[in-house]
Amino acid sequence: TLPEQALDGVTGSERLEQIRRTLVQGMSGREIIAAVAEDMGMFEKLDADEDMSDERRAAAKNQIVAGIQANLEIRWDVQSREVDLVSVSYTSSDPDLAYKIPNLLVMEYTEATKHDTLRELSESMNFLDRNVDNFKRLMDLEIDKKIALETEYVGLIDDQQMDIVRRHMQPKADRDAFETHLDSPRGK
Repeated sequence: TLPEQALDGVTGSERLEQIRRTLVQGMSGREIIAAVAEDMGMFEKLDADEDMSDERRAAAKNQIVAGIQANLEIRWDVQSREVDLVSVSYTSSDPDLAYKIPNLLVMEYTEATKHDTLRELSESMNFLDRNVDNFKRLMDLEIDKKIALETEYVGLIDDQQMDIVRRHMQPKADRDAFETHLDSPRGK
């Protein structure tokens, strides 16, 4: 199940809708099915056959993948605002395969989705870090300009205007104190 409310805060509703639209295609896609076949050891004999050409080996692997895909059924049992329930089944005369393939498929898909989500979150975090650093640099430049201006006109500014200037400088002082706290052993 995919509880929408839990994912909304983490990935956003657009990401959830994207997952819903692509889940069936993703779970039944060649890459995931090939990973399941590999996990099940279905390619071992092909990979061990040194007399087989790469082209024939690839064609045989594609046949195995196509055979799994032909017997695989993925459907939405429940799709609502609160919960999405997806059913994965594999039809086979071998009960072991009928049990293992859907479970491995879900595990492979979950790992691939987790990896993709973590990569996207990491990229987003890097983007935000770069922009925060740029903002800090620009803010420091503006504060330096303000300090230079205050220093140049120190006798010409009355007390009320100085209070306004001090209030504008307070966020930098607060940020500096916070960063110092984060860098200290107690803040980590």
